[in-house]
Amino acid sequence: NHQFENLFREIINRGHEVGFHPSYHAARSPEIFDREIKRLRKVADKCNYQIKGGRQHYLNWDFRCTWSYWEKANLTYDSTMMFHDRVGFRSGTCYPHSLYDIIQRKSLKLQQKPLMVMDATLEHYMKLSQPESLEKIEAISRECKKYGGIMSILFHNHVVISKSQQKFYLKILDIIK
Repeated sequence: NHQFENLFREIINRGHEVGFHPSYHAARSPEIFDREIKRLRKVADKCNYQIKGGRQHYLNWDFRCTWSYWEKANLTYDSTMMFHDRVGFRSGTCYPHSLYDIIQRKSLKLQQKPLMVMDATLEHYMKLSQPESLEKIEAISRECKKYGGIMSILFHNHVVISKSQQKFYLKILDIIK
């Protein structure tokens, strides 16, 4: 609808990237995945914008099929690979890296941009305080800087509402910059 199209334009005009965030069941359903990417691209095309990548909802993916959907859709990267219950380097690196289709036994053009930290992981799964969370983030950030890698974090917009949450988020950004 026009409201969504206007929001989309506003986001890209601010210099931000719009990514694809398919629903939970799209990770194992090519029909759902295809329908959702087509809907997003319809709006993107109207705004003369190209969707490059994103991540799966709830970090839900299946190595046997999900990445092949992303590849078929000509997306260039995915950022889903992360431990949901702890911070760190699930793919063992802080560098974007190529993915492999284990069923087709072939390398994909699709890159994984590893995700290291998620808000829900810190608060709900690891049950860390803000100071403890900052210590974990600082340690991961040091490793990424040491090796010249990228530091990817996921903070949902509903988590950065109150003044204390905003201050916490700004401290995180200060650590990883």
